[in-house]
Amino acid sequence: MRSTLKCSVCKQSFDRNTIVQYTPIFNKIAKNYCPDCLKLRQEQDRFAMTVCKIFQLEFPTPRIWKNRSDLQKKYGYTDKVITDCLEYLYFVEKKTVLSESLTLVTPTTVDAMIRYKNRQQVQGQSIARSTTTSYTKKIVNMEAEKPQKVQDFNPDHWLGGE
Repeated sequence: MRSTLKCSVCKQSFDRNTIVQYTPIFNKIAKNYCPDCLKLRQEQDRFAMTVCKIFQLEFPTPRIWKNRSDLQKKYGYTDKVITDCLEYLYFVEKKTVLSESLTLVTPTTVDAMIRYKNRQQVQGQSIARSTTTSYTKKIVNMEAEKPQKVQDFNPDHWLGGE
């Protein structure tokens, strides 16, 4: 019997006692996870469950996963920050669901969510669920994108009149 097992995510070998078998939400097969990868997978599952609850879906669409990926690359947000921000927007601010995307998750709304959570911790109250996460502010350079030049439409050019 082998004394080490490989993590299915990072592919590193770990002692049999440290590896945990975990079945992801939208998967039927249990996989081996190291403690670090297990934590990330559980955050991802919490994100998926929150999105399904808010947007009333069976499972998140590819567009939502793409939005999540973009938020992680552009601003460095974790699944926990995105999930907490979605919960803040839809359960605290009572935003209505406009579309199945994460476009409302911006640095401004994340800052508002952090301020709200800090106020709740000071007052001793809890948000929809109690969390013990500390957030740090990340300064993001938000340069204005240059608008693309739009050429005037001249129908005479296409009709051969010019």
